[in-house]
Amino acid sequence: MDDEVRDIRVLAVVMRLDLVSLTFLLYLSGGPANPFVIFYLVNLSLAAVVLPSRWSWTLTIFAIGCLVALFFGHVALPELSQRVRMALPLVRTPTMQELGLIVALAACGSVAVYFITRVTRELVRL
Repeated sequence: MDDEVRDIRVLAVVMRLDLVSLTFLLYLSGGPANPFVIFYLVNLSLAAVVLPSRWSWTLTIFAIGCLVALFFGHVALPELSQRVRMALPLVRTPTMQELGLIVALAACGSVAVYFITRVTRELVRL
């Protein structure tokens, strides 16, 4: 087996394990109601950059399956829908889920941009 093919397979397996780990964490923390479900996109974005198309699509289908599984079983967190007390006078106080979505989007975007620009820089350097 060619070293490059082996490396791609290893990377694909690691990325699949990452999806399984994320799914397990989401299972324990609200399932699809958890705003950090957006992190599936980080893994898939990286896969699209570093893996061949066939592996990227395989991981995408796997991630969709993981998300669908969360709809059928997860540990619900009613705290996600509770309003947050804030020192600032706001017209409407946000819920934990809404604040979590802001944090999740900021974290997801930062991670995706960091890794994709880094991988792109390395590919250009080659």
